[in-house]
Amino acid sequence: MLLIIDGIVTKLTGKHAFSGGTDAPVFDTFASGPGGIADLLRLLGQQRGSVTTDPIQAPFRHGILHGMDLNFGHPIVAAKAFNALHAVIDYCERKVDEKARVEQALEEQQVPPIFETLKEFADIAKMNKTIEDWSARPLRSFEDGASKAELATFVKESPEAAAVAYLDALLKGNYGRLAVHTVDFLKRPNKKRTAEFKARFADIGTCEWRILQVKDEAPAVAEVQAHVWGTSEGRRWSYKGSIRLIHSGEDDKPAVYGTATGRWKEIEFFLAKLEPNILLGRTADDLI
Repeated sequence: MLLIIDGIVTKLTGKHAFSGGTDAPVFDTFASGPGGIADLLRLLGQQRGSVTTDPIQAPFRHGILHGMDLNFGHPIVAAKAFNALHAVIDYCERKVDEKARVEQALEEQQVPPIFETLKEFADIAKMNKTIEDWSARPLRSFEDGASKAELATFVKESPEAAAVAYLDALLKGNYGRLAVHTVDFLKRPNKKRTAEFKARFADIGTCEWRILQVKDEAPAVAEVQAHVWGTSEGRRWSYKGSIRLIHSGEDDKPAVYGTATGRWKEIEFFLAKLEPNILLGRTADDLI
């Protein structure tokens, strides 16, 4: 971990991580600033006096890599090394796109013209009225899973139709579609998200799915229960769980379904629960 930290920071800054490579403050990151990653790495890189077999409580780079601290093989040392690596990754990622994020922050903090403010107030009042008038559709359940005929009755651009398209994209390995229609609160590029999904589900193997239930939770939130099963590398797996969907407008803000244009996006929690069952070849039911 210490070598990886050194390599990442040296490649990005041209300086060694434990010799001031992370001194430059980075906008909008917990890893930067007083008490942040620079202070941490300075502490871990401090000179160690002499060879010792006493157990240490932190991954001191100089002591470990130069054979000074011989008794470093402890869980607390490893945990702190991994935490330091995560902090370095956060620092470096935020440093790369810092300029763009600063420009965006300055733009967002500009005072809007009065007519834009009045329009925003009117839009909020309209949205509040729409929410008050909203009512959930009747619960729809399919005891053995929705058949193809029943799937055909799903209204276009409804949450259940979005869930069908989502599961179909997973089955066919359309990772770009998964990326576009998955909520990403970190706002990462779709190309990066597509590569992540491909790495995680490329070996999904044969796969089938059924829709079990459709429920409106709120004006812009719905839940679709699904059963997904298949075989991967000779291991059978199965998972039953809930796909949570959010209806978003063009600005990615929640939009009341049925009264505003937008599209449904899935929260990644369902895929995160599905993934270990595929990898381990096990059966899980979160609907019990």
